[in-house]
Amino acid sequence: MQRLTHGDVVALARVLLAHPAPQRAALCQDALLEAELADHYRQNFAKLHPRFGDGSLSSWAGQRQRAPEPFWDDLDYLSCMQVIIQSLSGHLVHRSKGQRVECSAAARNDSV
Repeated sequence: MQRLTHGDVVALARVLLAHPAPQRAALCQDALLEAELADHYRQNFAKLHPRFGDGSLSSWAGQRQRAPEPFWDDLDYLSCMQVIIQSLSGHLVHRSKGQRVECSAAARNDSV
């Protein structure tokens, strides 16, 4: 996955916000893994992954339904940010230890 920016986190939060709360953690995990997969694809083939983009979360989010960006006093939006920070923390810990985390079946099937 490419280095993260504030814009990546906001883009992902807007995608999560467009989905029911019980689905958000799994969707966030998939986003991180699919962005990772897309970045490896981009590095190996010198082109964008056909479904997951360039390896950034913004690129991943840009291909999905997103809610309008709310203000920071929106509790549902803050909940999405919490999901992202928790998921991202776990993802980065696994990556720093050299551990691989499996993508969902949909991600594996779309890895072209």
